[in-house]
Amino acid sequence: MKKIFVCLSVVLAASLLASAQSVTSAPAAQNNASSAGKIFITSSVFDFGSYKVLPKFVGFIEGKAADLKNVNYNKLVISGYTDNIGGRDFNIWLSKMRAQAVADIFIKNGVPKEKIEVRGFGPDNPSGDNATAAGRAANRRVEITVE
Repeated sequence: MKKIFVCLSVVLAASLLASAQSVTSAPAAQNNASSAGKIFITSSVFDFGSYKVLPKFVGFIEGKAADLKNVNYNKLVISGYTDNIGGRDFNIWLSKMRAQAVADIFIKNGVPKEKIEVRGFGPDNPSGDNATAAGRAANRRVEITVE
């Protein structure tokens, strides 16, 4: 499976599909003629300790749901993550709730719930350095894999 990496940071920028066969958006995205891809939603999507998607990112997720209408795929795997602050059990729960909050937006916008798998990994597999505020913010993320 080829992957397309998408990062959202403080600036929200999203593009439509490059073609009916690819999922791509945001700054520095790599175009790829494949229906498989990976979308990272990072930094400032959730307030600390919260699983409510901030309003400025809801439209981006809704746009990805609309894009999927033009793509042949088997399922979306939505994986939630946290930083390492707090107890492990809480962070596993919080990461799954974050993934579910994103899944709920996809479902509300026409993606069949039977095509969505939600996972919570808590502080596992950090993408940033938990020793810094910026790294912890990067670790509070959701990854969406289109298979």
